[in-house]
Formats: sequence, C-alpha cells, structure tokens
Amino acid sequence: MANVSERVVRRHPGLRHPAYIYRRRRIAALGILAFILLLVVFLAGACGPGPTQSLQGDQLGPDPEESAQEYQQRAAQTLEDARKETYALVTFNPAVDAATAAAAVEGAQRASALITQEDFVPIEIPEPIEGESREDVFHREVGTEKLNSVIIYDDAKALSEIAQGADVFAVEASPSDAAWGSFAIRPLMVNETGDN
Repeated sequence: MANVSERVVRRHPGLRHPAYIYRRRRIAALGILAFILLLVVFLAGACGPGPTQSLQGDQLGPDPEESAQEYQQRAAQTLEDARKETYALVTFNPAVDAATAAAAVEGAQRASALITQEDFVPIEIPEPIEGESREDVFHREVGTEKLNSVIIYDDAKALSEIAQGADVFAVEASPSDAAWGSFAIRPLMVNETGDN
C-alpha cells in the first residue's frame, strides 16, 4: 500500500501539501465557526423578544366578584387614603358622551386616558393645545362613542371634588407611588342604562 501512495505522489508531485497548510485550514474553520456562533448569539439577542412591561400588582377598577355598590364604597375609601398627587379612575354609570365626561373632569390637572363603552381599552390622550379644550380632545379621540371611564392625575382634594360630580359614579385613586403604565385598569362593565 505504501508503494501505491508513493506512486501517486511521484506522478503528481503537486498533490502533496505541507503540514502547515492543514493547520491553517483548521484554524480558519474554527474561526469561521466561532464567527457564526457569535452571529447567532447576537441575532438571537437583537431579534428575540423585547422587554416586557411589568405590572406591579396595582389595579384600578372593580375586583372580579365585586358589585358596583361595593366598588363605589371601596373607591371612596381610596380617596380618603390618598395623600399625594396620583392617578385615578373616574367611572361613569351609565356611560356618558365626550362633552359630559370632559365637564366632569375639567378641574383635573391632567386627563391621561379614555375608556370607551364599546372597547374597554384605555386610549391615551394628549393635553389640549392652546385654543383647544379638553372636550375637543375627547371628541377628537373617541368621536361619538360613549365613555365608560377617564383616567386622570391630580391630588386627593381635587379627586374628591370630581367625585362629587352628578355624572360621576366613582373615583378610585391609585397608590401614590403608581407610575403611568405600571398598573392594570379594569373598568366597570355597565350597559347603556347603568346596570352592571
């Protein structure tokens, strides 16, 4: 057998490669594999799932087994416990139009979101620009849809005053350390006549 390989080498002297060529090929192959591995890890991080929004356990709105009257009482208690400026869920029962909702929360420092009777999903809203009223913003965002709730930001005194409004069913204050987007919102499910 040794004679056969020697014959092949004698006939084709260019086929024999020095050992350092094989070493270079192995190093190049390992380098390419390392590059591919790093590329896969990078792409997995860059294209993988993004950061999730973590809820802190705070929620505004009635508990699942809570009646409307129980919720109204609990919401009133949160106003008594509120000490600083905080977010609050202003609930209407029955749902109201944009003009009525805007009038009910006109005294609030900020209106942050609207919840319509049809979707029950918070719609973030901007503050009115110069020459525009809060009612204009509400109409622009929801049109003629009925509003179930408005999320506002103010201090305990202002929230208590808003809670006295004729069209307001309940005002529930969030914990004072609640940040926008870090609490859940569960609106009161009411029908058009105000029954839940």
